[in-house]
Amino acid sequence: MRVSVTQSGRRSVVLTGASLAPGRTGAVCFDARTGKTEAVQTAYVAHEFHGTGDVFSSVLTGALVRGASLAEAAGEAAGFVRACAERTAAEDLPMREGVDFEPLLGLLIPGKETV
Repeated sequence: MRVSVTQSGRRSVVLTGASLAPGRTGAVCFDARTGKTEAVQTAYVAHEFHGTGDVFSSVLTGALVRGASLAEAAGEAAGFVRACAERTAAEDLPMREGVDFEPLLGLLIPGKETV
């Protein structure tokens, strides 16, 4: 699969929702530039939320623009989505309205505490 996906012009692939252990979720990343496949994992929040893929891809893109490696960017994105899901579940907000990410955006500012 790596060969067919990367030959069609894509440099890298990120597969989200990859659980490698019970209670964990995250992503598996293949970077065609380095040839490395890496997994990132974070705690799983046992709820279904709308918008997590959009938030993940936005944080991933921002981290890549800042110069992070693909695995570092995916780790940041997975951690931020987890923090948003935990906040949304704790606040008992309607799941259909998506994750409550706006109050946590400050965590994405370089130099702040990591998620």
